[in-house]
Amino acid sequence: YSKVRTLPLIFAPLLWTSLEYLSSLGPLGFPWGALAYSQTKNLALIQMAEFTGIFGISFLVVLLNLAFLKLVRERKVLSLLLPVFLILACYLYGFRTLSKPLGPKDLKVAVVQGSFDTDLNWGEIKEEIYRDLARLTREAEDTSPSLTVWTETVVSDYLVLRPNLVRRFSQLTKGSLLTGAHHFEGEKYYNSAFLISEGKILGRYDKLHLVPFGELIPLEGIFPFLRRLLPECGNFSAGDELTLLDLKEHKFGVLICFEDFFGSLSRRFVKRGADFLVNVTNDDWSKSKTSHLQHLSGSIFRAIENRVYLVRAGNTGVSAIIDPYGRIEKRLKIYTQGTLSGEISKGTKKTFYTKYGDLFSLICLCLTLLLLLSSLKKLDKFKPNSVFIYGKGERKLHNGQTG
Repeated sequence: YSKVRTLPLIFAPLLWTSLEYLSSLGPLGFPWGALAYSQTKNLALIQMAEFTGIFGISFLVVLLNLAFLKLVRERKVLSLLLPVFLILACYLYGFRTLSKPLGPKDLKVAVVQGSFDTDLNWGEIKEEIYRDLARLTREAEDTSPSLTVWTETVVSDYLVLRPNLVRRFSQLTKGSLLTGAHHFEGEKYYNSAFLISEGKILGRYDKLHLVPFGELIPLEGIFPFLRRLLPECGNFSAGDELTLLDLKEHKFGVLICFEDFFGSLSRRFVKRGADFLVNVTNDDWSKSKTSHLQHLSGSIFRAIENRVYLVRAGNTGVSAIIDPYGRIEKRLKIYTQGTLSGEISKGTKKTFYTKYGDLFSLICLCLTLLLLLSSLKKLDKFKPNSVFIYGKGERKLHNGQTG
């Protein structure tokens, strides 16, 4: 065993980063608990996410903590050199970035937070909900927003079947209205967001990444018996395309529910031409303020990664306007009813992350595999008769040799 070199310090953060990245992929992807989100308030440090995404921040956290562990256990001061250098470099870049001014703001937006109890049947009280939404929207109209945002599935009707309702909603604002609602085509049902203006539906985005075992049962087509085991799971279909919604001079992408935890999805919107992002969600299912704040962290990172504004509308919070540096310009308290208004600007340039995505994570994955293969080759050098036996004063091998 003494002849096999231990894996380098860098291996643990490489492995951790690779596993976090893999956990975000596929229909079971659920990167809610990525380690990087523990640093959401550390704005200077996380500005590097515009290059590496969240996984680069997770890498740094693991690297630094492991270096401190080696310092305490093995008194290896040199193990701190690399992580401390990287951390300082990130801070220097972060403080420099945060000092840069934002571009001119040219779009007024408003967010309506209804704070409706999901324990109630919204279909039965929908007119009451619509009245509250109308009242709040009229209050926000004092700021003359070009876009007013309602939350995820707050409209209980199928809007394609209710043109009168579309006209009724569009009369609430002189600008455009974005609202979440369910949609269907044939036998397929979608969690969607509709852009409404002048009595018409101008565009629709169907959610692409559904909540596993919430909105659908993954692999149900291969294992149909899962539906019998999990009858309470939803039966929604994922959208077919990445759809940008158009506000004449501004295009934007919509992230529904936990889609703001997927950096790969957000960057595709911005790479395709989105000037800003909108997240509509309903986190009342958790009944936890902590979960609301955890979910907010996803939106903060998506703004930083792509250097765009992100407008967030949550049924019970956290509704907010987040600038391209992850700073919250305005927000509403959790579990309160109200509106917020503000101005935003277009993203000025596409970041490294927007252009190339999770390249850093892929490099980490490749290096992890190479290190593992290298270690396996070293282990293969030992023969079965070379198992160590510890005796008095020396090590003896089964073949009689001394070590």
